[in-house]
Amino acid sequence: MKKKYNYDITSDLREINKDFFDHFLATLEFEDNKFDTSIDSLIYSKEESIKTLNKKLRKHLQQNHQLENFGTETFNFKLELFESENQTVIWYIEEELKALAEMKIVYAFKSIEINIKKLIADSFKIKNKRDFFNWKTVETFLSSKKINLQKVKGHKEIYQLKQLNNSIKHTKKLEEKTLKLIFDKEEYENIPTHPLVLEKEITYKHLLGFYNKVKPFIKIFFTDLCDTIYEELYVFNKDKIEEIAEDLALRMEKENALELIDKIRQHY
Repeated sequence: MKKKYNYDITSDLREINKDFFDHFLATLEFEDNKFDTSIDSLIYSKEESIKTLNKKLRKHLQQNHQLENFGTETFNFKLELFESENQTVIWYIEEELKALAEMKIVYAFKSIEINIKKLIADSFKIKNKRDFFNWKTVETFLSSKKINLQKVKGHKEIYQLKQLNNSIKHTKKLEEKTLKLIFDKEEYENIPTHPLVLEKEITYKHLLGFYNKVKPFIKIFFTDLCDTIYEELYVFNKDKIEEIAEDLALRMEKENALELIDKIRQHY
């Protein structure tokens, strides 16, 4: 007995699958990233603390400048001690700020990884998302579907974010090749070099500057990737249909081809 198909059900399922892409993009937190909001609040608070400490130091210098013993060895020692303690506190706060900036970067790329797995698994009806455990696997899979990830809009910026994320997580310091990748030539040259170790001094402001520069490209990347996958799955022009037909004709016997044609017709 032939299996009967309901065209309306098949058509509805097809439309649901096609609507997935709009739903997927709508659920992503592009402009309203709650993690960013929380971290930005902490960053603001710590930056205000630094401003307060610098203001306190300036006030201390102004008040003591008028004292009779200003400029004496004892006074200078006390002043240097006060300034040193103040700068030490500021240094610790700036290290905390750098950690917060790194957290924004690591979270952003982790979010990209999670969502690209979801997009691919749901689009191509793959049950095990764990198959896409790294970026290379994702590239290889999409390539098998005739999708070149490197040609997707925003890929360059996402790749930069990926490399910086890896450097933060797996190296003791940001490598020079990573810095040259994420900053353009002028930006890189403007980063100060530490006088003792002769290495670029990357502060939280550099990291936040890079993050804010690439953040808009996350939406661009996912939007174009969705469009590209949609086109591959649901858009059929004459050339594409001809290519599919030729591919199947080279692999299928006539009786199998006729059976396939019959099965497809039963859905319409």
